[in-house]
Amino acid sequence: GGEIDDEIVSSMMPLWTASLEDPKGGYLRWQLLENLRGTTNGEFRTNILEWIGEEESSKMRGQALETLAPMASDPNVTEWLEYLAENDSEPRIQERALGILGNNNEGK
Repeated sequence: GGEIDDEIVSSMMPLWTASLEDPKGGYLRWQLLENLRGTTNGEFRTNILEWIGEEESSKMRGQALETLAPMASDPNVTEWLEYLAENDSEPRIQERALGILGNNNEGK
């Protein structure tokens, strides 16, 4: 997968915002997380981090985890990963968060 253009990601952000007000918005967020995976767009990162704290679906948290993985060196993402690694109710997510943190530390 090539780099995703920042402008494309930014152009999708109104969709993200609209999805938060839509009871069926979860499906759209899932698609955005899937399709924009690989981006390191700061606006998207902030949007994900602001939303994910309220998200009860472990599937959705797992999806967000994969989308944020390339941005793990960002302090806010690191903090969220550390939180998940210690506190997530889903052992699989804890392990994955730890794995991403581990890779991130090796890259330093």
